[in-house]
Amino acid sequence: MKHADNETAAATDSKQNGSAPGERNFSLGELQELYANIPGSFSIMTADGRMIAWNAFMREDIVGGSDEAMREVDGFSTIHPDDRPLMEEYFSDILRNGKEIVGEARILLRGGPHFVWRALHGKRLIVDGEACVMAIGINIDKQKRLAALQAFRLRLQELKDHTGIEALLRIALDEAEQLTGSQSGFCSFTPEEHRLEHIMIWSTGSARLFGSDETEDAHLVLKESPLFNPVIKDQKPLVINDFRAMATESGLPEGHGFIRRLVLVPLMGETGVTALFGIANKRCDYTDEDLQLVRLLAETAWDIIGRKRAEESEKNLQKYFRQFQEEGLVARVATRAVDEFNAMLSVTEENTRHLLDSLPENNPDRNMLETILYATARNMELASQLVSFAEKQPGNPDMLNVNAVIDGMFDMLQNLAPDSVRIEWTLSDDELWARMDPGQLELILMNIFMNACEAIDGSGSITISSGCYHVESTGIRASGTIQTPGDYVRISITDTGCGIAPELRPHIFDPFFTTKGTSSQKGLGLSTVYGLVRQSNGCVEVDTEEGTGTTISISLPRSNGFDIPLQF
Repeated sequence: MKHADNETAAATDSKQNGSAPGERNFSLGELQELYANIPGSFSIMTADGRMIAWNAFMREDIVGGSDEAMREVDGFSTIHPDDRPLMEEYFSDILRNGKEIVGEARILLRGGPHFVWRALHGKRLIVDGEACVMAIGINIDKQKRLAALQAFRLRLQELKDHTGIEALLRIALDEAEQLTGSQSGFCSFTPEEHRLEHIMIWSTGSARLFGSDETEDAHLVLKESPLFNPVIKDQKPLVINDFRAMATESGLPEGHGFIRRLVLVPLMGETGVTALFGIANKRCDYTDEDLQLVRLLAETAWDIIGRKRAEESEKNLQKYFRQFQEEGLVARVATRAVDEFNAMLSVTEENTRHLLDSLPENNPDRNMLETILYATARNMELASQLVSFAEKQPGNPDMLNVNAVIDGMFDMLQNLAPDSVRIEWTLSDDELWARMDPGQLELILMNIFMNACEAIDGSGSITISSGCYHVESTGIRASGTIQTPGDYVRISITDTGCGIAPELRPHIFDPFFTTKGTSSQKGLGLSTVYGLVRQSNGCVEVDTEEGTGTTISISLPRSNGFDIPLQF
């Protein structure tokens, strides 16, 4: 034993010099009543590491042997090899100098490899004339893992601004490996996740072992194996401690012969499971505590990566807007389009007024013509708002009743929709006030409504609804916008159209991006909506399913109607 020489010398000195002044000499028998009822682990070790006393917890939970076998146990064999040198140093110091020392160490359970962290309080005792060390231990495994998780979050927060997403995930995998004693780690992405260069990311150790080029094939094995269905379909984490037996029953495809034990945690995206975060091959069975730790590490990393993506997305969008502003591109395109649009609207307005003048006051067709005049005037105003936005003019924010604005647009929107599309109105009974330029809000609703109309091929419906909700804590919305606590007004427009394909969803707010081809709108719609809503400290959310339909919701900070934000 490494500690034998030092501790034997210390024991010789102790026997020769006797106990220190004031130190009591105990008999082993009288100590038995003391340690029998001590919670946690208790042991007394002689200078050569031999145990001469222990409680039931030490015997049954730590060593796992009989009283007879305990007499042959080297106390230092219960300590993790990496922590053993420091504990031997503390042990020698206690014996020589009579110090009381508190330290932390990983204690092997039943010989290992499974271990728990324990805080150990060491004190010198004179037992039957011989200097010994009494050690009392309490479990601090949860505290150590919580501290490690907090340190991990702080580390990722510090790194995220200048570290890529793949590198952040690799750091998380390395941490999960280290804290659980695993030998492999990986993160496998679904085919819809196109924002990363690779669809399989390995931990640092695994990348060296397997090579970073084993990407797509490995991912498809994970995706297709029935062994992983609970993770992908049911969105639940999975622990397998007899992987080969389960693999044999499930018909595991080739490529996973190296796995013996496995923990898999699903990482969620907007459309379901986006990735599988996994660690493998711990020397002993994974526990519920291991699963909880891996889940927290994975979700912490995924949350920070989500924030990084949101910030990058917003920076890129603002970069686009600044670039367009500098080049005058948006302003020139919008102004030219508005000039042509207004010319056509002027013809419509002139002819409609002529028809109105020719009809008697009681003619029922006058209502239809007056609606056309109103819609024409509103379209001219909305066109000027588009130019204002393109030139980055702030507009004239005012306190407005959201439901009143929506109500005022009903006839116009009803007439703009094809006859085969049914319009439904479900507005909140609450008064919903928000601060925004009314023309800009109408421009936003017009853009979303026209997108909804174009998404419906044939018959369908569009539902416009309003409401309010409260945000308790700062969070990231699906569009990447950071939303602060407070009350918000929400306006939603839902269509029963074709929905948006998964691979197109990350781009729907990009300027000039369109899914409609050259014969339709030129892609200014949702980027315009996003820019105007963000100017009013709001956010935009899109909930869509291909083949079913889309809901686009805008949220604005709610006010009380007196130009004072609601306080809670």
